[in-house]
Amino acid sequence: MGRSRSSYYFPVLCMLLWALPAAAQVQVDGLHLTADGNFTAGYAGNYGNQQPSDHAIDVSADAAIRGYYFLPQLISFNLLPFYGRSQDNSTSKSINNSSGYTGIVNLFSGTHAPGYVDFNQQWNGTGSFGIPGVTGLITKENSHELTVGWNFRLPHLPGLSVSFSDGSGMSTVLGSNSTSTFKTRNFNVTTDYVLASTYLNGGFSHLNSDSSITGVLANGGEFSSANSSNRYFINATRRFPLMRTSQISGNFNRTPYDDAFSGGVHNFGATDNAAANMNLPFH
Repeated sequence: MGRSRSSYYFPVLCMLLWALPAAAQVQVDGLHLTADGNFTAGYAGNYGNQQPSDHAIDVSADAAIRGYYFLPQLISFNLLPFYGRSQDNSTSKSINNSSGYTGIVNLFSGTHAPGYVDFNQQWNGTGSFGIPGVTGLITKENSHELTVGWNFRLPHLPGLSVSFSDGSGMSTVLGSNSTSTFKTRNFNVTTDYVLASTYLNGGFSHLNSDSSITGVLANGGEFSSANSSNRYFINATRRFPLMRTSQISGNFNRTPYDDAFSGGVHNFGATDNAAANMNLPFH
């Protein structure tokens, strides 16, 4: 199987970068950077007169780049790139490699209104194809996700957290033309407050997810689904007045959903859950 030149340049570049002193720092016009990383390479082989010989090579690398702008409390960030490649030279050759990065940017940390941006990207990840009753189908996956969130902690006011995430990906079954794609969008709002010695926590979340699969139906068509759901919840916890270590709590959540599938199949409804708990320790 042919490989692009860039697949080999990446680990070489990582080795050159990580050959620099780990304690080195970069400071340019208020930007402070530090970096460190790891590079690993290995080999394994099996030989015997009753089995075919095989050889395996593993190469992996990861790095951590950290920094901030003027003050860590203003803007700080972490970037974690990685690369991994394994090659098994046996009767049938197979090559799996994956690369990507994870990063987070923190805004106004330590203030009453901190925010963050979280993102990740992966190429050539390994997974399994989800077909009921069928196992052993290995997939190659590409995916990414972006999340933006903000927290508000103002004195004497309820706390408030808001976040939104958007993700998508595609996978293919090795050795076939079966592919699947997915896309998700999630919005969350939560709040908490202490009222009359009772801790209250509640919120709302909305989730959309769309997916499609090709190459698995008998007629070669596409199977698709579009799912939407909302979730409302509230929790309450309070110390029980008779004993210092006892407490009483309760929660309720409701999740309406609406699912649409290929062929005009439509499924909708709602799920309700309620529970209460009392903790009364006896000494």
